Amino acid sequence: MNSGKMVRNSAGMTRPQDPPAGKAEKVLARKSTSRTAGTPYVPPPAATGYFKLGTTKNPAGHEIGVNSRSLLFDGQPVFPVMGEMHYSRVPQAEWREELL
Repeated sequence: MNSGKMVRNSAGMTRPQDPPAGKAEKVLARKSTSRTAGTPYVPPPAATGYFKLGTTKNPAGHEIGVNSRSLLFDGQPVFPVMGEMHYSRVPQAEWREELL
């Protein structure tokens, strides 16, 4: 996408030179030749079968799986929300409040 030229910034770091105005749009248009102007982009189907989980059904009949885009629960994509707490940085008296 760049011309191969590198430029140096004020901190002395190098980075690829920005393309001339208008060139980026031409590159994007060249990459998306399979659709016409005004047609919304439709991504290809999510890939499956590459991550072997073993038994994916629990005794209640619920199933967990994955594809190239999502974690699936009973075939529906889910977005798990997770976090962590560095207990050494939080006073012990505040642990209960932080965790709940």
